[in-house]
Amino acid sequence: MLHRAHRSSGAIVGTYALFHVLNHMVALEGIGAHIEFMKRYREIYRFPAIEVLLLVLVAAQVGTGIYFIIERRGLRRNFFA
Repeated sequence: MLHRAHRSSGAIVGTYALFHVLNHMVALEGIGAHIEFMKRYREIYRFPAIEVLLLVLVAAQVGTGIYFIIERRGLRRNFFA
């Protein structure tokens, strides 16, 4: 169950990260395109509940990641295991 929560929170944080990078990529089209993109999507990513959710999910990623590292210490045979 903890693995599923780790993967799910990672998918959500990853989606936000891709959205954030897309925001910067739009800036390459020009400042006007960037401002327009920001105006359209600011309501979504600047919504307080979304910001809190993202912070909680990042904290969950860190916490579960540390837990998995400690739990599997000495059991790994190679980098990918």
